Amino acid sequence: FSHRMLNSIISRKQGVIASSASTSNLESGILSLSILSTIDIYPDISPTLTPYLTEVLAVVSRNLKNETANAALPLDRFTVLRAIQTASYRNLLTLDAASTDPKIVNISVARDAIAGSFPLQPRNPDGGLWYYAVYKEWSYLDGMAAVLPYMASPLSFHDRDLADMKLQIEQLYDHCWQNATGLLVHGYDWTKTAVWANTVTGASPYVWGRSLGWFLFGIVDAYELACVGRQAEDKDRTEVCGLMKRLANRIAPALVHWADQGTEAWWQLTTYPGREGNWLESSSTALFTYFLLKGSRVSLFDRHSDGSGLGSLQKQGLRAYEYMERVFVTDTGNGTIGYNATVAVCSLNSTATYEYYTQRPIVENGLLGEASFVLASLEVER
Repeated sequence: FSHRMLNSIISRKQGVIASSASTSNLESGILSLSILSTIDIYPDISPTLTPYLTEVLAVVSRNLKNETANAALPLDRFTVLRAIQTASYRNLLTLDAASTDPKIVNISVARDAIAGSFPLQPRNPDGGLWYYAVYKEWSYLDGMAAVLPYMASPLSFHDRDLADMKLQIEQLYDHCWQNATGLLVHGYDWTKTAVWANTVTGASPYVWGRSLGWFLFGIVDAYELACVGRQAEDKDRTEVCGLMKRLANRIAPALVHWADQGTEAWWQLTTYPGREGNWLESSSTALFTYFLLKGSRVSLFDRHSDGSGLGSLQKQGLRAYEYMERVFVTDTGNGTIGYNATVAVCSLNSTATYEYYTQRPIVENGLLGEASFVLASLEVER
């Protein structure tokens, strides 16, 4: 299904027709990362996919060529940078700002401008990264899908990145953890003044599936990049790897608990299964499946004292994938497939009520769902 979904995305020209969506940088970044992961597993199809990857990165790079302007954007832009760095490292792209090819110039300039924007990213007084400069002092789980793997990558390593990774995870955990559910809510307001903010922690009130999914995507990818085979290299690395492992082992059993009985998929508001207005949501289901399957593969999870752990988490991921394949994947004609039941953007620039999250539009063939499904499919195919 990874090939079929990617071929269908390409047939719809998704990612190369400029998107006006507020999530366009994340869409392009996650699509690019899914293409790179596909090439990694199936190198024989690189000649088919690499030109499209270049097109996607060239289009998204047009608006990412200024450091200062980039720093005012959501953290999502670092998925684009990670894709550019990875493609260049694997010799799928040859970058040169002096090239005569405008696509290569755009990508080269954007690479440097996105990297240069990281030190300019606003932070709260405790060092937590703002998700978006427009939303002052607000930190979202969403941004960690982009930032944690960027900081973990040896392609973008700076001396303080590992300690900073640990700080970002700790800040979100300290503010967003829900003891009652074993999961993390969408985000927090450091000032505790937002209409939705908890007066003690600043946390938003609900566990939104896709936001948690992005956080877990960031955790498992960062763990693979920073920790697999390298945990004991230095104190900072040992500490952040241990933190990610502990957190993953707390969250994974809770995810299994909150999966829908009968379908094994997850709800838009994860901890309100079956409540009126709520529905089984496809992008979060794909991201949770990816986390459970990849986390099992890279030894992120321990075996628990009750005998559960690695095997049970894999089984949960595979059961959820079977449902995605059977229900969320659609026949769109002419040999192509689509992906339904993906929620549109959910923002904390809102009331963040139950009704807000459950009344958001549902997108058919949304890239955030499709690309997440490709990544989950690749884990099944491994």
